[in-house]
Amino acid sequence: MTQNEYLLASYAALRAHEKSVEDDTRALLLLLLWRLRQSLLASLPDTGLSRQLLLEQLLRPFALELQTYSETYLAVLLVQLEAVDSTHAQRAAIYAGLQLTARDYRPRRGTDLLRTTRSGGLTLLEQFTPSLITGQSPYTAAHLRAIRTKILSALLRNDPTIEIARTLVAERTRNGYIQPINSRGTLYSALRNRDTALTSNAIWEVSGYAERTIFERQKYLTTRFPSTPTRPIFAASGWQWNAILDPKTCPICRPLNGLIHPRFSDFPYIPPVHPRCRCRLLPVDE
Repeated sequence: MTQNEYLLASYAALRAHEKSVEDDTRALLLLLLWRLRQSLLASLPDTGLSRQLLLEQLLRPFALELQTYSETYLAVLLVQLEAVDSTHAQRAAIYAGLQLTARDYRPRRGTDLLRTTRSGGLTLLEQFTPSLITGQSPYTAAHLRAIRTKILSALLRNDPTIEIARTLVAERTRNGYIQPINSRGTLYSALRNRDTALTSNAIWEVSGYAERTIFERQKYLTTRFPSTPTRPIFAASGWQWNAILDPKTCPICRPLNGLIHPRFSDFPYIPPVHPRCRCRLLPVDE
């Protein structure tokens, strides 16, 4: 397996994990915002000073539903992260020509995985642990803040309730039935993009950790399995920045492609650099 084949295979596998999380959660978020939209249409008048007070009354039960959604989202994400931590270690071992056993790499599980995986400056455990005061996790609070800000801005403009509702979730009529749909510019689209970025960041960070651990231990593992054919990836000491170069490559990562340093700490960043970052630090080939 060449370096390019390994990168493309890894990218395809990780995208499949991301899509699995998205497929299992997007309908839940869509229906959650659709119910809020229907509540606004049923209870919020088009004018009047009481609109803000009524909004807070509507958001109170919605916040509880949003917290429940966050717990479901985390459970779905954790399943994929545990799978990534295990399968990507195996993939990296195959690339390095190693025979990996459970003694060589013990995949992280549950709380240990959440405690060591970061996204958005916080560990996943910190992001999804509810506050003892508010009962909301930072993840839930951030989503709720975005929802409240968007609706309050519309109230200050004195927008009619139907227009406010449309900014939450778009709709279409099919066979006489109204259906919620995703549409660019809606709040659902913005929150879904946030979830997608968090999912991508977490999955790529977990895979990067497993990958680097295997490559760093290659010499030790090789001595334990001398009969296993190995790639001479440690013949030249150093690590190389590998970016997938296509129109989606960002201006931060593109110039770093091919950069070689002897240690991780010598690089200006450790991938993932940003949400949906596809870069890798791989041992230098001979």
